[in-house]
Amino acid sequence: MCFTTKLGQSAVITDQDITAFKVLTKEKNELSSPFRRMKWKLGGTKKVTKFTSNPLGRSVYHGIHCYKSLPALIRDWDGAGKRGNCYQIYLITIPKGTMVHINDTEYCAEKVTLENLAPIRIKSKKK
Repeated sequence: MCFTTKLGQSAVITDQDITAFKVLTKEKNELSSPFRRMKWKLGGTKKVTKFTSNPLGRSVYHGIHCYKSLPALIRDWDGAGKRGNCYQIYLITIPKGTMVHINDTEYCAEKVTLENLAPIRIKSKKK
């Protein structure tokens, strides 16, 4: 999965903590990322070993993807039919001083902390 930015836009260093939302799968009481299957623990911090600032192109292949808002996350995951019982939404923090790419709906960060909280519950729309 790659993250797309505006042409020529490079990563920035955060000047404050940023709160965002991360989709994880939960199977047999283990949390993992849905595409790369990276293992996660509540309260734990993840840092990618390779992070690219990509000043000349648009695609970023290394980094931790997360959403700026719940509406953006729901639009993306519901619209693609990806959400199911095993997918859960968690609150994360991108710490101050972290390199991050930003687009209209997502962040792609070098480092994030998964908050030690229960998953966010979203009520289904009544049809």
